[in-house]
Amino acid sequence: MQKNDIAVEKHIIDYYEKKLMEYRISSSEKWAIYGSGNGAEVIFEILRRWNLQDILVAIVDNADVVAKGRTFHGFSVRGFEEVYNHVDGIIIGALVYHEAVYERVLNELSSLHNDSVKVVNLFGHCNTEDDVKEYVSYIENLYSFKNKDLFKEFDDKGFKLEPQDTKVIAWYLPQFHRIDTNDHYYGRGFTEWTNTTKAIPMFTGHYQPHIPYDVGYYDLNNPEVFERQIYLAKSYGIYGFSFYYYWFSGKRIMEKPLNYFLAHPELKMNFCITWANENWSALWDGGNNDLIFEQNLKPDDDIKFIQDAYPYMSDPRYISVKGKKLLIIYRATIWEKDRVKELISNFRAEARRLGLGELYIMLCNTREFDEEVAEWGADGLVEFPPNGVKKYSSDVIVEGYLNPNFIGYIKDTKNFFAQKKYLCKHNSKEFYRGAIPSWDNTARKAYNGATIYKGLTPQTFELWLTDIIKESHEIHSVDNDFVFVNAWNEWAEGAHLEPDMMYGYANLDAVRNALEKNRK
Repeated sequence: MQKNDIAVEKHIIDYYEKKLMEYRISSSEKWAIYGSGNGAEVIFEILRRWNLQDILVAIVDNADVVAKGRTFHGFSVRGFEEVYNHVDGIIIGALVYHEAVYERVLNELSSLHNDSVKVVNLFGHCNTEDDVKEYVSYIENLYSFKNKDLFKEFDDKGFKLEPQDTKVIAWYLPQFHRIDTNDHYYGRGFTEWTNTTKAIPMFTGHYQPHIPYDVGYYDLNNPEVFERQIYLAKSYGIYGFSFYYYWFSGKRIMEKPLNYFLAHPELKMNFCITWANENWSALWDGGNNDLIFEQNLKPDDDIKFIQDAYPYMSDPRYISVKGKKLLIIYRATIWEKDRVKELISNFRAEARRLGLGELYIMLCNTREFDEEVAEWGADGLVEFPPNGVKKYSSDVIVEGYLNPNFIGYIKDTKNFFAQKKYLCKHNSKEFYRGAIPSWDNTARKAYNGATIYKGLTPQTFELWLTDIIKESHEIHSVDNDFVFVNAWNEWAEGAHLEPDMMYGYANLDAVRNALEKNRK
């Protein structure tokens, strides 16, 4: 292919090949290309791939180009009036100003009362040369599934946690199996993969979709999934999972994975539960609109909650802090402070009555909550990033192509890391740090308020973890030396330790490296 001002790379041709397939061009037809530049080169190469170059009978271009006697792959470029009566279709080959060329051809055919010629406008997204360059860059990004510099393959040397190591707990999302509720609201067979797989890049350089690399697009009804996840987690130093516990006045949702885990003690992994207590909204925002389940506690629900959680908390694998069973509450502020104090007091009393002993209750810093949790009746504050990251991040102005339908925020985390804002002070005397490998929830909310944090990579994740583990060693004793990661598998929020096509096992590798760096 001849070189032109705009490079025509293989992956760009691959992209347009898929688009041209939609027009079902037949080998029995005769076609012309309108244009003799880069766009025409793309079309000709696609037809050559399909062994259909013989259907081309002419190349058409403007009168001033024709007058120069230009040739294109052996064709003499001809005027439109010489060709239109001898072809079944015309493919617009103009990358720049294609809409004007497309309209011109349609108008000329109309004036000639010829409505039998099909006209294909393949490049229907670019109007100026700058548009073309931006879009070409965007298409190149679509094919960048692997970061060659940061990608890590699996390291089978393993990792043995020592008693003095910080205990890393990763939040675990159980929404990777079908349930009746999701079938009803989102369509049969819906799981978190439904959101994840429909994600597309919103701008040039945007890393989407996130594609799993090891465990694949799994179903948590398959017991082998748990086995592989635990093997991976322990190979890189993860101490335990905190399963989201969806409980609404006695109604449990997505309980099957945790119940399976409970029923199989041979799955040697520590665990605890995080009560995902906010409203369950169809918009996945915990708000009060489009509610599927509302968190409306009844008078006896405080007791009932602990009774329902008892089988999990009494399991030998259940995580304790300072000898007390750990319970995390995701969003305490949906209730008034006095109600939360009453709730926690009732939790503690019922746990003692059932023989569980004392509870250690953490409140997440969701919605920027940062009060002294002791005043709410709890024991510790736990960071749940990206809460706390946004106020130290600046807005990004995208250079290049940006999807005009995108509604959301793109934030730069440069200052967050440069100033080590992840070591910010809290109002709670006892607090626990959290980190995220990345965050990008466009898979769920691209058109209604997504947030993308740029600058989050396995390298920054390792830096973040290394520093907070060092601090945790300094401010905690062995029995409460914990840090948290959001998350093991929040794929639709771009927050996952599980391996992906872009980085491989690099985020897991970052956990192990951070632990090793903090060993004395």
